[in-house]
Amino acid sequence: MATLRLLLAAVAALGLAGCGGGPAEGEVQGRALFVDRAAETGLNFTHFNGSTGKLYYSEIMGAGGALFDVDNDGDLDVFLVQGRSLDPA
Repeated sequence: MATLRLLLAAVAALGLAGCGGGPAEGEVQGRALFVDRAAETGLNFTHFNGSTGKLYYSEIMGAGGALFDVDNDGDLDVFLVQGRSLDPA
């Protein structure tokens, strides 16, 4: 029983020691992990998956995208997948 109490006290102490004092969520050492610069670079995209309610496979799958250097200029280019309606009506 004493061993269990000692173990619980150690776990509680470690848990409390790990709380607070660290960087804010989304930051590493005070630097932002991600800065949204879509608008300033002219990236304006709204995904349309073609939902008709018939639950076609492509309607229930998530959107896709890729970052790669297409023109070999050293900057990442953005490729975003767009959908369309699959219902002939």
